[in-house]
Amino acid sequence: MNDFLRIFYSPNDGGGGAGGDGGEGGTGEEGAKEPFKTFESEDDYNREIRSQRSKAKKEVLDELGVKSIDEAKTNLSKSATLETELNETKSKYQTLEQDYHLSKAGVKDEYKEEVITLAKAKMNDETTFDKALEAVIQKMPFVTGKAFQGQVGGEGGRHDEDGTKTLTEQLSKKYPWIKG
Repeated sequence: MNDFLRIFYSPNDGGGGAGGDGGEGGTGEEGAKEPFKTFESEDDYNREIRSQRSKAKKEVLDELGVKSIDEAKTNLSKSATLETELNETKSKYQTLEQDYHLSKAGVKDEYKEEVITLAKAKMNDETTFDKALEAVIQKMPFVTGKAFQGQVGGEGGRHDEDGTKTLTEQLSKKYPWIKG
């Protein structure tokens, strides 16, 4: 069988065709690019396979910028650890950012979880957390404790720290029997 293959595909004649001398079978250019290789024994074949595998492995390692498979595995596990830490940091940042927006808007501590849930439900590609929070507070102003703000005139009386009239002040104006 090997002799048969050598006659028709010998590397010396450039992959000639059926005549064995390169006549009818082709121009010989196809064989010049990558000559057909024959092996004397199975051991030669196995050696060549190991060699090709080794070359391919070296190319992959060079492409990754490492010297060994163990080093590649170590780099991969470091990368996974860094990705996990990055995701945790992003989560902490989002929580801090939400707390900042909630405190800036004046949301009471007892309503924070509910307001966050409602604001997240309103979020999309165009709506940021801040805008969604404003919409929630607009629909439910009691979460800030300023539900009566703007309903009472601005003359005299006691005020909270932020300048709004106290609830008692507002109610006493509407219901005179309530004394502040």
